Amino acid sequence: MRSTFRIREYFATLLVAAMPAGAAVTGLTEAVQIAERCSEDLPLVILRMTLGTALTYRDSAGRERGVAMLAELRDTCIKERYGLNMVPTLELYIARTTADEDIDRAIQQTRAALEELYGWGNFANCDGGTRFLVQLLLARGTENDLLEAEAAIHRLVGTLAGSEWVTRDLFVLQLRALLARARGDDIGYLEYRDRYRAMANELGFEGHMQWAREMA
Repeated sequence: MRSTFRIREYFATLLVAAMPAGAAVTGLTEAVQIAERCSEDLPLVILRMTLGTALTYRDSAGRERGVAMLAELRDTCIKERYGLNMVPTLELYIARTTADEDIDRAIQQTRAALEELYGWGNFANCDGGTRFLVQLLLARGTENDLLEAEAAIHRLVGTLAGSEWVTRDLFVLQLRALLARARGDDIGYLEYRDRYRAMANELGFEGHMQWAREMA
């Protein structure tokens, strides 16, 4: 159980670093091809999910390819009754791509997928899932949305409390900053932003470092 968690956390961290870089997508593609020639099913599922998700952050063609890859992987997991605890994560990334068309539907799908992640104990994906949900809620921006976003952050903070989980701690700082800004709390925003930026730079997590730089 512990080793599986570490594998998932590693690939989740890899994804954050890979999103902006075409070379990283190429590397992930090669890794998937290698894994397909091996008998290790779990790493292959995770690699395909990571590649598919990374593609959804690229141009329209890459985005379509990534969504198709994630949907195919989701359907395969359900059909073959394998890796079912990964299905909510796949649903989560697919839901994120629908936000521009229907934010209400995207929030519902993301909320449901995140609940399943917690239900499965798939905590390594709850940090990124919480980020998706909070971003969508803040984009819609009702008072109830802000309250739900705050509750989602608190839930993440309490997950595996006391354990070493740096991606969770980074996401919490980022999300607290975004929530403070949405509420007009400029002092709180700058405090959390600076802490987030410092931690991202200290750890050398390139994806988080880029996000931190984009927070004016």
